[in-house]
Amino acid sequence: MLSCTYVDGRGVLRELLRTCTDSGWAVTRVETRPAAAAVGPDGQSGPPLVRVRLELHGEGPDTGLIAALNDVDGVVEVGSEEVDDY
Repeated sequence: MLSCTYVDGRGVLRELLRTCTDSGWAVTRVETRPAAAAVGPDGQSGPPLVRVRLELHGEGPDTGLIAALNDVDGVVEVGSEEVDDY
């Protein structure tokens, strides 16, 4: 299970899904929810963020996939998680 936080409204989810499938992973479940907006050093809120949880099935370690997802424009954070962490 992977989770990603990304900037809303920029087509990032579509790119995340494409990156997963292009890397040989099957996306079997997608769950999204709003995430807290980032706050800049001046106290101003940043753009709205979304957190997505992706259930994936494939062969091999997911470390290369995590790096590829981090490279998607608009992604703020990527990590692996347990089912109960969401």
